Amino acid sequence: MKATIITVNDKNYKIRFPINAYADYEEMCRKSIDHIVGENAEVSISDLRRLLFLGLCYGSDDFEFATGIKVAGDMIDASIKEHEDLQYLTSKVDEAIKASALPIMAAGANDDSKKK
Repeated sequence: MKATIITVNDKNYKIRFPINAYADYEEMCRKSIDHIVGENAEVSISDLRRLLFLGLCYGSDDFEFATGIKVAGDMIDASIKEHEDLQYLTSKVDEAIKASALPIMAAGANDDSKKK
C-alpha cells in the first residue's frame, strides 16, 4: 500500500491506513469508521487527530503508539499555522484513506448492481 506524504514545518512524513489502523481507530473511539469514510463523511477535530496519529504510526518509522497522540495535535497546529487552515492536512488524510483498501471494500459492499 502506497503511503501519502505530508509536509509540516518543512519535514516530510508518511501516512497510510491499512486495515489495522482502522481497527485501532474503532477501538480508540469505540465507534465505527463508517462516519469518516465516503461522501457524507463527518470528521471532527478529535477524529482528524486520531486519524493523523494512526496514519503516522502505520506510515512513518519515526512514530509508534508510545509517541502519543498529542504529537499529532501539535502537527495539526503547525499545519494550520503554515497553511492558514485545515484544508491541506484534511486533503492529505483523505488522500491516504482513498489509497487504502477500505473505500474499495465499502463501495463494493453497497453496490446493488453486483447483487443481481
